[in-house]
Amino acid sequence: MLREVVLLALTLSKINHCNLANHMENQHKNNLIICNVHFWIIVLMIMGITLLYYGRNLNVADGFPWFDAIRILEIAYSVHGSLFTIPFIYAAFVFGWREAIIVWSISLSIISFKIFNLSFGPAPLVRNILSSLIPLSVVIFLTLEQNRRKKERESLKKREDERRLYLGQVIKAQEDERHRIAQELHDDFLQSLIVIANRAHKLMLNNGRGSATHAEQVCYIRDEALRLSEDLRRLSRDLRPSILDNRGLVSALRELAARFNQEYGIHTNVITDSLSSKINPEAEVMLFRIIQEALNNVRRHAEATEVTISVKCLSKHLKLIVKDNGKGFDIPKPISRFTIEGKLGIAGMRERAKYLGGNISITSQKGKYTILEVTCPK
Repeated sequence: MLREVVLLALTLSKINHCNLANHMENQHKNNLIICNVHFWIIVLMIMGITLLYYGRNLNVADGFPWFDAIRILEIAYSVHGSLFTIPFIYAAFVFGWREAIIVWSISLSIISFKIFNLSFGPAPLVRNILSSLIPLSVVIFLTLEQNRRKKERESLKKREDERRLYLGQVIKAQEDERHRIAQELHDDFLQSLIVIANRAHKLMLNNGRGSATHAEQVCYIRDEALRLSEDLRRLSRDLRPSILDNRGLVSALRELAARFNQEYGIHTNVITDSLSSKINPEAEVMLFRIIQEALNNVRRHAEATEVTISVKCLSKHLKLIVKDNGKGFDIPKPISRFTIEGKLGIAGMRERAKYLGGNISITSQKGKYTILEVTCPK
Protein backbone atom coordinates (compact mmCIF):
# COMPACT_ATOMS: atom_id res chain seq x y z
CA MET A 1 0.00 0.00 0.00
CA LEU A 2 2.77 2.37 0.93
CA ARG A 3 4.54 1.59 -2.35
CA GLU A 4 1.44 2.53 -4.38
CA VAL A 5 1.09 5.79 -2.46
CA VAL A 6 4.72 6.68 -3.15
CA LEU A 7 4.31 5.90 -6.86
CA LEU A 8 1.15 8.03 -7.00
CA ALA A 9 2.96 10.90 -5.30
CA LEU A 10 5.88 10.65 -7.74
CA THR A 11 3.48 10.59 -10.71
CA LEU A 12 1.61 13.65 -9.47
CA SER A 13 4.94 15.39 -8.89
CA LYS A 14 6.00 14.68 -12.48
CA ILE A 15 2.65 15.93 -13.81
CA ASN A 16 2.93 19.12 -11.74
CA HIS A 17 6.50 19.57 -12.95
CA CYS A 18 5.43 19.20 -16.60
CA ASN A 19 2.51 21.59 -16.11
CA LEU A 20 4.83 24.09 -14.44
CA ALA A 21 7.34 23.77 -17.30
CA ASN A 22 4.57 24.31 -19.89
CA HIS A 23 3.25 27.26 -17.92
CA MET A 24 6.70 28.82 -17.73
CA GLU A 25 7.25 28.25 -21.44
CA ASN A 26 3.93 29.90 -22.31
CA GLN A 27 4.70 32.76 -19.94
CA HIS A 28 8.09 33.20 -21.60
CA LYS A 29 6.42 33.37 -25.04
CA ASN A 30 3.92 35.92 -23.73
CA ASN A 31 6.75 38.00 -22.30
CA LEU A 32 8.51 37.89 -25.66
CA ILE A 33 5.36 39.15 -27.42
CA ILE A 34 4.81 41.92 -24.87
CA CYS A 35 8.43 43.06 -25.25
CA ASN A 36 8.07 43.11 -29.05
CA VAL A 37 7.77 46.62 -30.50
CA HIS A 38 5.23 45.41 -33.08
CA PHE A 39 2.89 44.40 -30.26
CA TRP A 40 2.79 47.98 -29.00
CA ILE A 41 2.38 49.35 -32.53
CA ILE A 42 -0.73 47.18 -32.91
CA VAL A 43 -2.03 48.29 -29.49
CA LEU A 44 -1.55 51.95 -30.45
CA MET A 45 -3.28 51.33 -33.79
CA ILE A 46 -6.32 49.79 -32.08
CA MET A 47 -6.47 52.59 -29.51
CA GLY A 48 -6.16 55.27 -32.17
CA ILE A 49 -8.82 53.76 -34.42
CA THR A 50 -11.11 53.27 -31.43
CA LEU A 51 -10.73 56.99 -30.57
CA LEU A 52 -11.56 57.87 -34.18
CA TYR A 53 -14.81 55.90 -34.08
CA TYR A 54 -15.91 56.76 -30.54
CA GLY A 55 -14.02 59.96 -29.82
CA ARG A 56 -16.55 62.26 -31.46
CA ASN A 57 -18.69 61.89 -28.37
CA LEU A 58 -15.66 63.03 -26.33
CA ASN A 59 -14.76 65.81 -28.81
CA VAL A 60 -11.39 64.24 -29.61
CA ALA A 61 -12.09 63.02 -33.14
CA ASP A 62 -12.89 66.34 -34.74
CA GLY A 63 -10.68 67.86 -37.38
CA PHE A 64 -10.11 64.73 -39.48
CA PRO A 65 -11.91 65.35 -42.80
CA TRP A 66 -10.50 62.14 -44.31
CA PHE A 67 -12.08 60.11 -41.51
CA ASP A 68 -15.43 61.87 -42.08
CA ALA A 69 -15.23 60.78 -45.73
CA ILE A 70 -14.54 57.19 -44.69
CA ARG A 71 -17.45 57.22 -42.25
CA ILE A 72 -19.82 58.54 -44.94
CA LEU A 73 -18.82 55.63 -47.20
CA GLU A 74 -19.17 53.12 -44.36
CA ILE A 75 -22.66 54.36 -43.47
CA ALA A 76 -23.69 54.41 -47.13
CA TYR A 77 -22.67 50.77 -47.63
CA SER A 78 -23.48 49.63 -44.07
CA VAL A 79 -19.88 48.56 -43.50
CA HIS A 80 -18.54 49.80 -40.20
CA GLY A 81 -15.08 49.50 -38.69
CA SER A 82 -13.13 49.08 -41.94
CA LEU A 83 -10.09 50.84 -40.42
CA PHE A 84 -9.63 47.93 -38.00
CA THR A 85 -8.46 45.92 -41.01
CA ILE A 86 -5.13 47.77 -40.75
CA PRO A 87 -3.93 46.36 -37.38
CA PHE A 88 -5.42 42.99 -38.34
CA ILE A 89 -3.34 42.71 -41.53
CA TYR A 90 -0.28 44.10 -39.73
CA ALA A 91 -0.60 41.43 -37.02
CA ALA A 92 -1.00 38.73 -39.67
CA PHE A 93 2.22 39.73 -41.40
CA VAL A 94 4.26 40.29 -38.24
CA PHE A 95 3.07 37.53 -35.86
CA GLY A 96 0.93 35.05 -37.81
CA TRP A 97 -2.66 33.98 -38.14
CA ARG A 98 -3.24 33.12 -34.45
CA GLU A 99 -2.36 36.60 -33.23
CA ALA A 100 -4.24 38.08 -36.19
CA ILE A 101 -7.42 36.29 -35.10
CA ILE A 102 -7.00 37.75 -31.60
CA VAL A 103 -6.67 41.25 -33.07
CA TRP A 104 -9.67 40.60 -35.31
CA SER A 105 -11.76 39.44 -32.32
CA ILE A 106 -10.79 42.50 -30.26
CA SER A 107 -11.53 44.82 -33.18
CA LEU A 108 -14.90 43.17 -33.83
CA SER A 109 -15.87 43.44 -30.17
CA ILE A 110 -14.94 47.14 -30.16
CA ILE A 111 -16.85 48.04 -33.33
CA SER A 112 -19.85 45.74 -32.62
CA PHE A 113 -21.63 48.56 -30.78
CA LYS A 114 -21.49 50.70 -33.94
CA ILE A 115 -22.56 47.77 -36.10
CA PHE A 116 -25.70 47.02 -34.10
CA ASN A 117 -26.63 50.68 -33.60
CA LEU A 118 -26.15 51.77 -37.23
CA SER A 119 -27.41 48.66 -39.02
CA PHE A 120 -31.08 49.40 -39.69
CA GLY A 121 -32.59 46.01 -40.38
CA PRO A 122 -31.22 42.45 -40.70
CA ALA A 123 -29.79 42.85 -44.23
CA PRO A 124 -27.28 45.62 -43.34
CA LEU A 125 -26.36 43.73 -40.16
CA VAL A 126 -25.61 40.52 -42.07
CA ARG A 127 -23.74 42.49 -44.77
CA ASN A 128 -21.58 44.17 -42.13
CA ILE A 129 -20.78 40.89 -40.36
CA LEU A 130 -19.95 39.17 -43.65
CA SER A 131 -17.72 42.06 -44.71
CA SER A 132 -15.79 41.72 -41.45
CA LEU A 133 -15.21 38.04 -42.23
CA ILE A 134 -13.64 38.75 -45.63
CA PRO A 135 -10.19 39.85 -44.37
CA LEU A 136 -10.21 36.98 -41.86
CA SER A 137 -10.91 34.50 -44.65
CA VAL A 138 -8.18 35.98 -46.84
CA VAL A 139 -5.59 35.76 -44.05
CA ILE A 140 -6.57 32.18 -43.21
CA PHE A 141 -6.37 31.21 -46.91
CA LEU A 142 -2.99 32.87 -47.35
CA THR A 143 -1.73 31.25 -44.16
CA LEU A 144 -2.86 27.79 -45.27
CA GLU A 145 -1.27 28.33 -48.68
CA GLN A 146 1.95 29.52 -47.05
CA ASN A 147 2.00 26.47 -44.78
CA ARG A 148 1.38 24.19 -47.77
CA ARG A 149 4.29 25.71 -49.67
CA LYS A 150 6.47 25.54 -46.59
CA LYS A 151 5.73 21.82 -46.24
CA GLU A 152 6.52 21.34 -49.93
CA ARG A 153 9.85 23.12 -49.51
CA GLU A 154 10.64 21.04 -46.43
CA SER A 155 9.70 17.87 -48.31
CA LEU A 156 11.91 18.84 -51.25
CA LYS A 157 14.76 19.68 -48.89
CA LYS A 158 14.33 16.35 -47.12
CA ARG A 159 14.39 14.48 -50.44
CA GLU A 160 17.46 16.44 -51.51
CA ASP A 161 19.20 15.62 -48.23
CA GLU A 162 18.31 11.95 -48.65
CA ARG A 163 19.56 12.00 -52.24
CA ARG A 164 22.80 13.67 -51.16
CA LEU A 165 23.23 11.15 -48.35
CA TYR A 166 22.62 8.30 -50.78
CA LEU A 167 25.13 9.72 -53.27
CA GLY A 168 27.61 10.17 -50.45
CA GLN A 169 27.19 6.55 -49.46
CA VAL A 170 27.62 5.47 -53.10
CA ILE A 171 30.80 7.54 -53.41
CA LYS A 172 32.11 6.11 -50.14
CA ALA A 173 31.33 2.57 -51.32
CA GLN A 174 33.17 3.28 -54.58
CA GLU A 175 36.22 4.50 -52.68
CA ASP A 176 36.16 1.46 -50.40
CA GLU A 177 35.93 -0.83 -53.43
CA ARG A 178 38.75 1.02 -55.16
CA HIS A 179 40.86 0.66 -52.05
CA ARG A 180 40.15 -3.07 -51.87
CA ILE A 181 40.93 -3.65 -55.57
CA ALA A 182 44.10 -1.56 -55.39
CA GLN A 183 45.24 -3.54 -52.35
CA GLU A 184 44.56 -6.85 -54.10
CA LEU A 185 46.37 -5.72 -57.25
CA HIS A 186 49.38 -4.67 -55.22
CA ASP A 187 49.50 -7.60 -52.83
CA ASP A 188 48.52 -10.41 -55.20
CA PHE A 189 48.82 -9.84 -58.94
CA LEU A 190 51.70 -7.39 -58.84
CA GLN A 191 53.77 -9.58 -56.55
CA SER A 192 53.07 -12.62 -58.73
CA LEU A 193 54.25 -10.80 -61.85
CA ILE A 194 57.43 -9.71 -60.11
CA VAL A 195 58.08 -13.33 -59.12
CA ILE A 196 57.55 -14.44 -62.74
CA ALA A 197 59.96 -11.76 -63.97
CA ASN A 198 62.59 -12.84 -61.43
CA ARG A 199 62.19 -16.50 -62.39
CA ALA A 200 62.56 -15.63 -66.07
CA HIS A 201 65.68 -13.60 -65.34
CA LYS A 202 67.24 -16.51 -63.38
CA LEU A 203 66.33 -18.88 -66.22
CA MET A 204 68.22 -16.63 -68.62
CA LEU A 205 71.29 -16.63 -66.38
CA ASN A 206 71.25 -20.41 -65.82
CA ASN A 207 70.67 -21.30 -69.44
CA GLY A 208 73.15 -18.99 -71.08
CA ARG A 209 74.37 -21.83 -73.30
CA GLY A 210 70.88 -22.44 -74.72
CA SER A 211 69.69 -21.41 -78.17
CA ALA A 212 69.20 -17.79 -79.05
CA THR A 213 65.49 -18.40 -79.69
CA HIS A 214 65.04 -19.86 -76.21
CA ALA A 215 66.87 -16.94 -74.61
CA GLU A 216 64.80 -14.48 -76.66
CA GLN A 217 61.52 -16.05 -75.49
CA VAL A 218 62.61 -15.99 -71.85
CA CYS A 219 63.65 -12.36 -72.23
CA TYR A 220 60.25 -11.57 -73.72
CA ILE A 221 58.50 -13.22 -70.77
CA ARG A 222 60.59 -11.21 -68.34
CA ASP A 223 60.01 -7.90 -70.14
CA GLU A 224 56.26 -8.49 -70.47
CA ALA A 225 56.01 -9.39 -66.79
CA LEU A 226 57.84 -6.22 -65.85
CA ARG A 227 55.66 -4.12 -68.18
CA LEU A 228 52.46 -5.63 -66.81
CA SER A 229 53.69 -5.09 -63.25
CA GLU A 230 54.32 -1.40 -64.04
CA ASP A 231 50.85 -1.08 -65.57
CA LEU A 232 49.30 -2.72 -62.53
CA ARG A 233 51.30 -0.46 -60.23
CA ARG A 234 50.01 2.62 -62.07
CA LEU A 235 46.45 1.26 -62.06
CA SER A 236 46.67 0.54 -58.34
CA ARG A 237 48.03 4.05 -57.72
CA ASP A 238 45.18 5.60 -59.73
CA LEU A 239 42.57 3.54 -57.90
CA ARG A 240 43.90 4.50 -54.49
CA PRO A 241 47.34 6.06 -54.02
CA SER A 242 48.95 4.57 -50.96
CA ILE A 243 50.72 7.87 -50.26
CA LEU A 244 47.29 9.41 -49.58
CA ASP A 245 46.72 6.98 -46.71
CA ASN A 246 50.29 7.09 -45.45
CA ARG A 247 51.35 10.73 -45.76
CA GLY A 248 48.18 12.76 -46.41
CA LEU A 249 46.62 15.01 -49.02
CA VAL A 250 49.46 17.42 -49.74
CA SER A 251 52.02 14.67 -50.43
CA ALA A 252 49.51 12.85 -52.64
CA LEU A 253 48.85 16.03 -54.63
CA ARG A 254 52.58 16.60 -55.12
CA GLU A 255 53.01 13.05 -56.41
CA LEU A 256 49.95 13.46 -58.66
CA ALA A 257 51.39 16.71 -60.06
CA ALA A 258 54.78 15.09 -60.69
CA ARG A 259 53.22 12.18 -62.59
CA PHE A 260 50.93 14.53 -64.53
CA ASN A 261 53.96 16.59 -65.55
CA GLN A 262 55.96 13.51 -66.51
CA GLU A 263 53.22 11.69 -68.46
CA TYR A 264 51.60 14.59 -70.33
CA GLY A 265 54.29 17.28 -70.41
CA ILE A 266 52.07 19.86 -68.66
CA HIS A 267 54.07 21.75 -66.05
CA THR A 268 52.17 21.32 -62.77
CA ASN A 269 53.04 23.15 -59.59
CA VAL A 270 51.61 22.64 -56.07
CA ILE A 271 51.52 25.59 -53.65
CA THR A 272 50.44 24.78 -50.09
CA ASP A 273 50.03 26.44 -46.74
CA SER A 274 51.16 24.60 -43.65
CA LEU A 275 48.15 22.56 -42.54
CA SER A 276 47.86 23.20 -38.81
CA SER A 277 45.19 20.55 -38.26
CA LYS A 278 44.70 17.03 -39.51
CA ILE A 279 42.17 16.65 -42.30
CA ASN A 280 39.52 13.98 -42.08
CA PRO A 281 40.77 10.95 -44.14
CA GLU A 282 37.42 10.71 -45.91
CA ALA A 283 37.62 14.39 -46.83
CA GLU A 284 41.18 13.90 -48.08
CA VAL A 285 40.02 11.18 -50.47
CA MET A 286 37.12 13.34 -51.76
CA LEU A 287 39.36 16.37 -52.30
CA PHE A 288 42.02 14.27 -54.00
CA ARG A 289 39.39 12.88 -56.41
CA ILE A 290 38.18 16.40 -57.20
CA ILE A 291 41.72 17.56 -58.06
CA GLN A 292 42.34 14.35 -60.01
CA GLU A 293 39.21 14.93 -62.11
CA ALA A 294 40.14 18.59 -62.60
CA LEU A 295 43.55 17.58 -63.99
CA ASN A 296 41.87 15.05 -66.28
CA ASN A 297 39.67 17.85 -67.64
CA VAL A 298 42.76 20.00 -68.19
CA ARG A 299 44.44 17.15 -70.07
CA ARG A 300 41.42 16.40 -72.26
CA HIS A 301 40.03 19.86 -73.01
CA ALA A 302 42.14 22.82 -71.89
CA GLU A 303 45.19 22.56 -74.21
CA ALA A 304 47.15 24.11 -71.35
CA THR A 305 50.90 24.18 -70.79
CA GLU A 306 50.85 25.06 -67.10
CA VAL A 307 48.68 24.17 -64.11
CA THR A 308 48.87 25.50 -60.55
CA ILE A 309 47.30 23.68 -57.60
CA SER A 310 46.92 25.82 -54.46
CA VAL A 311 45.95 24.50 -51.04
CA LYS A 312 44.97 27.24 -48.56
CA CYS A 313 44.14 26.57 -44.92
CA LEU A 314 41.71 29.22 -43.60
CA SER A 315 40.37 29.59 -40.07
CA LYS A 316 37.34 27.35 -40.57
CA HIS A 317 37.61 26.24 -44.17
CA LEU A 318 39.97 24.54 -46.56
CA LYS A 319 40.29 26.01 -50.04
CA LEU A 320 41.76 24.23 -53.09
CA ILE A 321 42.31 26.08 -56.36
CA VAL A 322 43.25 24.59 -59.73
CA LYS A 323 44.23 27.18 -62.35
CA ASP A 324 45.40 26.46 -65.90
CA ASN A 325 46.48 28.70 -68.79
CA GLY A 326 44.38 26.84 -71.34
CA LYS A 327 41.85 27.97 -73.91
CA GLY A 328 38.97 28.39 -71.44
CA PHE A 329 35.28 27.85 -72.17
CA ASP A 330 31.82 29.33 -71.71
CA ILE A 331 30.32 28.40 -68.34
CA PRO A 332 26.59 27.60 -68.55
CA LYS A 333 24.17 29.20 -66.12
CA PRO A 334 23.15 27.56 -63.94
CA ILE A 335 26.21 25.40 -63.47
CA SER A 336 23.92 22.37 -63.06
CA ARG A 337 23.52 22.37 -66.85
CA PHE A 338 26.86 20.54 -66.97
CA THR A 339 24.94 17.43 -65.94
CA ILE A 340 22.28 17.95 -68.62
CA GLU A 341 25.01 18.39 -71.24
CA GLY A 342 26.60 15.10 -70.19
CA LYS A 343 29.67 16.60 -68.49
CA LEU A 344 29.50 14.19 -65.59
CA GLY A 345 33.05 14.87 -64.40
CA ILE A 346 32.13 18.34 -63.18
CA ALA A 347 28.85 16.99 -61.80
CA GLY A 348 30.80 14.38 -59.84
CA MET A 349 33.10 17.05 -58.43
CA ARG A 350 30.10 19.10 -57.31
CA GLU A 351 28.51 16.10 -55.59
CA ARG A 352 31.75 15.24 -53.77
CA ALA A 353 32.08 18.84 -52.58
CA LYS A 354 28.44 18.91 -51.42
CA TYR A 355 28.97 15.66 -49.55
CA LEU A 356 31.72 17.42 -47.59
CA GLY A 357 29.43 20.38 -46.91
CA GLY A 358 31.35 22.57 -49.36
CA ASN A 359 30.90 24.01 -52.83
CA ILE A 360 32.65 24.45 -56.16
CA SER A 361 32.94 27.58 -58.28
CA ILE A 362 34.34 27.77 -61.82
CA THR A 363 35.51 30.90 -63.61
CA SER A 364 36.93 30.93 -67.11
CA GLN A 365 37.95 33.35 -69.83
CA LYS A 366 38.34 32.13 -73.36
CA GLY A 367 41.93 32.04 -74.56
CA LYS A 368 43.34 32.85 -71.11
CA TYR A 369 42.54 30.62 -68.15
CA THR A 370 40.14 28.43 -66.19
CA ILE A 371 39.98 28.44 -62.38
CA LEU A 372 38.30 25.74 -60.30
CA GLU A 373 37.84 26.65 -56.64
CA VAL A 374 36.78 24.15 -53.98
CA THR A 375 35.82 25.31 -50.48
CA CYS A 376 34.84 22.94 -47.69
CA PRO A 377 34.85 22.86 -43.87
CA LYS A 378 37.90 21.45 -42.13
